[in-house]
Amino acid sequence: MLNDVVFRDCSDAEMWMDRGHHDAGFVQIIQSPSDTEDHSDEELDELEEIRADIVGGVTANHDDGSGFTTVVYFTDEASARAGESKPEFDDWHEGFEPEERRFWDLTDPWID
Repeated sequence: MLNDVVFRDCSDAEMWMDRGHHDAGFVQIIQSPSDTEDHSDEELDELEEIRADIVGGVTANHDDGSGFTTVVYFTDEASARAGESKPEFDDWHEGFEPEERRFWDLTDPWID
C-alpha cells in the first residue's frame, strides 16, 4: 500500500549517463527543495569517470518551483554505498544540506 503519494508536473526533465539503466540492481530516488538540479556535461563526464557503479539517471525540476527529483540507477547497492564514500564525490552535492534532501532506496527494482 502506498501512503502520502504526491504527483508533480515536471516539464524540464533530462536523462543522463545511460549505460544500461535497465540492468540496475539498486535505484535511489532523491528529492530536494532546491530551485534546480542542473549539472554541466563536463560534470556528468567527471561523474561517469569516478562512479562506475552509476549506470544512468533522470533529473526532473518541479514546475511549481518546489525543487527537483533525481532518480539514480546503480549496478548494485554495495557498489553504490562504496561510491558514496569516495572523496571525489564530495563536491557533487556541494551547497545541499543533507537534511534538505529526502531519499528512497529501491533495493529490488523492476525496470520496464
